[in-house]
Amino acid sequence: MVRYNRARPMNTPTPIAPERLAALIEGRLSGADAAALRVELASADDDTLAAYGDAIAIAGDNSSIPALRSRFTWRNGTLLAMAATIVVAVALQRRALPQADYQPQRLATVVGSQAARLDAPVWSAMRGGATSLSRTVISARAGALLMDLEIAQANIEAGAMQRLARELTALVGELPGGVVAATAYKAGGTLSPTDRRVAGEQVVRLLDGRIARAATYLEAARLATSSGDSLFFERQPPAPITSLDADIALVPAARTALNALSALLAAHSHDASALNIAVTELLRAMTQ
Repeated sequence: MVRYNRARPMNTPTPIAPERLAALIEGRLSGADAAALRVELASADDDTLAAYGDAIAIAGDNSSIPALRSRFTWRNGTLLAMAATIVVAVALQRRALPQADYQPQRLATVVGSQAARLDAPVWSAMRGGATSLSRTVISARAGALLMDLEIAQANIEAGAMQRLARELTALVGELPGGVVAATAYKAGGTLSPTDRRVAGEQVVRLLDGRIARAATYLEAARLATSSGDSLFFERQPPAPITSLDADIALVPAARTALNALSALLAAHSHDASALNIAVTELLRAMTQ
């Protein structure tokens, strides 16, 4: 949430007044002013975009409309729907930023086409929606799905890309600030690599980053070892899973599975089958 009475560090973008966004939505800005505002939005901080996203996410609740009108001066649900389009477009316009190393895409090049065809996730079907899951479980599932999406893209599996996009949408759409990334994934398999990176980074920022990155790594390792690749861990140092230290609230089953996998790695095991079993058990325990 943006607070206007708070001192800002130097070089921090000036908060954008909701009235200006409302004017943009309603078409009351000149072409030059509208373009300038879009530039500001493209460099806005995540809290600003999340605040707009949260407002849009609850717009369907009629009881929330009066409060939204008061805060954002948006007069009806149609305007809020239009705002969703602008926010998503702005989030995906951050292409001028330096291309950071995006873990799922990097690992997809390592796993490559050798990965077995994507099957059902290691966790059981979601019941009761994402709101019934803990933040740790959502983070782990999201991390694995982001990895699967890149593998599906690399292998040109259109059906899998659509399914994974739907699962990501359902998983993060109800999170605070999650509407931006969720709406992006509604494009399914048509997202460009840059768009997938921007949306994926947004998902990781919303969640427990260490858990999400560990799950991404584990899913890549699961796919690689299921195809008989016993050298994955040597090519890709297991830093994401060694970061799962005692400060992370893993459930006992996950802690046990982590210890078993750590023992195999300490012994420099090249048994792809044993490694796959250990990786799968750890990922399953983290996502249940």
